[in-house]
Amino acid sequence: MTKRRILLLIGVIALVFLLTSLIVGLWFTWEGMERERSYGIAGEARDSLEIGMSRSETREYMTNAWRHYECNYSVDFAEDVYLFGSRNIDLAAIVILRFEKQDDDQVLFQIAGFGNYMLHLYDDCIITDKE
Repeated sequence: MTKRRILLLIGVIALVFLLTSLIVGLWFTWEGMERERSYGIAGEARDSLEIGMSRSETREYMTNAWRHYECNYSVDFAEDVYLFGSRNIDLAAIVILRFEKQDDDQVLFQIAGFGNYMLHLYDDCIITDKE
């Protein structure tokens, strides 16, 4: 090989490396922005809630969620799980609301969240997606 071909090959390899780095960097930047957007939407909804609200009252503040898991475990305990933001489950933000029975109503007693990898725990709940 001539010196010129070796330099051309090195240039092509460098260009491929730079383009690949650019694409990967853009992907991670987009992914971070999408996750941040999801957490912002979920945070607004979560900040509107107060311990002691009825289950029906909390639903009024969860209208921006695109998925809802309704889990009625017993008359004394229930959970609602909401997904916000990205339709990519790995990038969506999760808000969990836990209710206990007080008098004749289910009342919010805990607001929580967890990693998206645990969503399979709610597969037996009633799942509703918004269009």
